Amino acid sequence: MHEFTYIEQATVNEDFKNFIGFLNEISYLHLIPQLVRDPKSFLKTSKGEDYYGRDFMERILAMNKHTRDAYRNRVERALRYALPNLEKLEFKPDEMGIPHFEATFKQWRGKGVKHQEKHFSDGTLRFIGLFWALQDGTKPILLEEPELSLHSAIIQRLADVIYKLQKKKSGRRQVIVTTHSHEILNNQGISAEEVLLITTEGEEGSKIISSASLPEVKAYLKTGNTIGDFVISRTAPKNIHQLTLYD
Repeated sequence: MHEFTYIEQATVNEDFKNFIGFLNEISYLHLIPQLVRDPKSFLKTSKGEDYYGRDFMERILAMNKHTRDAYRNRVERALRYALPNLEKLEFKPDEMGIPHFEATFKQWRGKGVKHQEKHFSDGTLRFIGLFWALQDGTKPILLEEPELSLHSAIIQRLADVIYKLQKKKSGRRQVIVTTHSHEILNNQGISAEEVLLITTEGEEGSKIISSASLPEVKAYLKTGNTIGDFVISRTAPKNIHQLTLYD
């Protein structure tokens, strides 16, 4: 039994250099709202990675102002559809130099009321983080369950939003999404070739297959069904129907 893979061994991984480079270029996002609201209450990882948004605000502050304003304007325009009372979304440091998002909302008194990110809902923070990440960079990005905390009407449009934002870039960026959400996958624009199923294989771990390789998928999609209808039932735990019998 080998203790290390060929990729891990510098003396024999010459043939895998391009693949290693590809893996190193992948960014990952699973923004945790509480980390954005109160980053100082959480310690950094030993390697300094920021997968969960602890340094999200600082990274935005460090950006070129022109680029930052362009990203913020797009996020603001998109956020107005999700939050109809939103007037303006600003990004600015306070008197201590600490960066903040500040949203102005319409109210019955006439003068807009302002809230900073510590008062934003989880869904609003995830929305901002998701739209920001999709604009920032050209290398592959992995989004873990981007549907979390979002309204179902937004979730249903995520696939189209991802496609539209990447279409604006020079060269198509690869976006990899992990999800259990039928609402994301219930989209006529998602082909069977774009969806990989991960299923358990007993004690042998997991098995990954392309949904396009399943013999019945073409006939199923020709009837007008979506790939979401097809794959979600096939990833459900085998005995999940017995959950309601648990005592």
